[in-house]
Amino acid sequence: MEVETIKTCPLGSQCVEVKEGKIFECRWYIAIQGQDAQGKAQDKKDCAISWMPILQLEGARHGVVNTGSINQLAAAISGKMPMGLPVEKTNLLEQ
Repeated sequence: MEVETIKTCPLGSQCVEVKEGKIFECRWYIAIQGQDAQGKAQDKKDCAISWMPILQLEGARHGVVNTGSINQLAAAISGKMPMGLPVEKTNLLEQ
């Protein structure tokens, strides 16, 4: 016997509801488009509150990548890491 799972709103509302010939859609019912962690294209609509954990993890992942890039740039600027082509040092004042 299979048990049906029904997701309900913790705020006591419905995301989409038809009443009196009109469609009432919650403002928090949003569409997210992009790629998931496996690289598959996604286009889903769901409550914004349910998207929060996914968006927080994605934001943290981008923060880690950006921090690594900033650290590499700082190391290159301070001279600890060569960046690009070698530059010949000349003293223009002696010429």
